[in-house]
Amino acid sequence: MNLITRLYKRRIININVNIIVAGIFALVPVAVVVELVHRFAFENRDELDGIEKKIIAGVTILTDIVSDVTCFYVLHWLANHWPNRLPGHKLAEVAGEAAAPGFFKDATLVQVERMVLSPLLYTIWTVTQILLMRNHVAPVYATVAGFCTATAIIRTVHTAWMLRNQRRARKGGTGVPPG
Repeated sequence: MNLITRLYKRRIININVNIIVAGIFALVPVAVVVELVHRFAFENRDELDGIEKKIIAGVTILTDIVSDVTCFYVLHWLANHWPNRLPGHKLAEVAGEAAAPGFFKDATLVQVERMVLSPLLYTIWTVTQILLMRNHVAPVYATVAGFCTATAIIRTVHTAWMLRNQRRARKGGTGVPPG
């Protein structure tokens, strides 16, 4: 447990874990909503036309945005700002206690980075989802596969971005918390 705690203290790992866990938690309501739309709006048909597939993709995006952002803020607060956090002081170390931003500013900084990457995330997700549905994969399974594919790619891109910011912060003090 000590190794896991030490690793989790690293901001870049903390953020990635929180984003992935938030995404997984958010996937539950997304899958439920997609299943409900498929079952009740499209009568659970195996064959969906192009518009119906796009509607499912749109429902996926809207439900995910609300669920994922909510889950991330809750997880970020629990891990980094909760007054009764786990023993061992602050879990995620930032550029020193004096430089540690408040909860909302810190979580929003991460969300802004995610917002910049969102078009790519949702493009990968919906293209994967629609292609799978065209190949007769059930909408819920296509949604989960799209999520996994898009999340893996975007976590890699975002991690590279955070590492770059971390290097820049060490060199020139950009004011960006090390990622």
